[in-house]
Amino acid sequence: MLRTYLKECKAFMTTLSSSNEKLTSLNLKFIIGNEAADMDSILSSFLYGFHKSMLEGKESNTRYIPIISTDNININSRFEAIYLLKNLKYDMSDFIFQDQYPFEKIIEDYNAEIILVDHNIPSGIIANQVNHVTEILDHHDDKTSIYPEGQIKRKRIEKIGSATTLIFDEMWNNLSHYEGGIETDICWFILCTILTDTFNLNPKEKGIRWVEKDVWAKETLCKLLHNTKEFPQWMDNKGEVNTDLIFETMVSLKFDVGMNLELGLEQLVVKDYKTFTYPKGKVGYCVFMINFEDLFKRYSKEEVQKFVKEFKEKEGLDIVLWQFVNPKDPKKPNDLRREALIYLPSENKEEITKLVQFLFDNKLDLQELPHGLDAHNFRRLLDINSVYTRKVIEPLIAKFMSS
Repeated sequence: MLRTYLKECKAFMTTLSSSNEKLTSLNLKFIIGNEAADMDSILSSFLYGFHKSMLEGKESNTRYIPIISTDNININSRFEAIYLLKNLKYDMSDFIFQDQYPFEKIIEDYNAEIILVDHNIPSGIIANQVNHVTEILDHHDDKTSIYPEGQIKRKRIEKIGSATTLIFDEMWNNLSHYEGGIETDICWFILCTILTDTFNLNPKEKGIRWVEKDVWAKETLCKLLHNTKEFPQWMDNKGEVNTDLIFETMVSLKFDVGMNLELGLEQLVVKDYKTFTYPKGKVGYCVFMINFEDLFKRYSKEEVQKFVKEFKEKEGLDIVLWQFVNPKDPKKPNDLRREALIYLPSENKEEITKLVQFLFDNKLDLQELPHGLDAHNFRRLLDINSVYTRKVIEPLIAKFMSS
């Protein structure tokens, strides 16, 4: 069972870190999601670690250990993941967070391998461990040219809606290793993540946020979950899963303005935060599950402006890009409003003007909006068609920062 596997991993790490002697004949592999530590990354690390353990067998001396790429204190800001884990009665003390053990030392001491899920370039606490990465399962732009030839033993990168879709495909193709089939907890985790990541397979975002394999996974999972008892609120009177109700629940949690603002600015920013380093500098991407104007229900524009500038300095960023996303109407959770706030300080307006013009030149359907902040260094852009996610914007910024 997945629950037992997570408990055993935590117990093993506690023993390993407290031992004065190095354990012999240990082949240690850490499975790590991206630094945003969203639901897809958290559950992908759990599920892929479990899957690899199932393939390896109980007698193996290889240990697959999933790590959540955020500090323990931040987990409660992942509202949808917490909802699922608590309702399925998982104990948070069984999870392994990045701040709980000296991972860099352990990786070096045991020459541990790193398996990346939901990203393909190491970041966060493993940013300096590129030479330990040996396997990748991901759905973002392929940037693996940084690795020496022959280092990556296995790589699967597909442009798809959710990393958990890829993991379900791996499990489905290895069903003989799952006596009694794939347990319902795993099915719920994957189905809910796919629906959240693809915005319930929103037709407007086909090919952008999802592909046909996501549809296959969703339909197969719904069949597997027919007449299950874990979430009666999501089943109809025929025992069929109502994916619209699941999505409505996930969205109501994800985009709850009050819950998000209660986190405070620091935690709100790092809740879904990624950094990328390019030839011309480092960019920090933050995604807020609220609207731009919602931020000022709690904070003054002076406070926000001061925070952005201090955050840039603390993180060593050249550009800060905040993306805001929230349903236009709570009754229509698929109809989203997206906009971005760019902070690019310079002695004149030339650099930020160049960046904005570059985005317009790439035929992005954008509209500039007033923001009330320092006009010299900030620009606010409305995504008119609400399709430019971080996965779409980041490759364009990468091109700008590499030219």
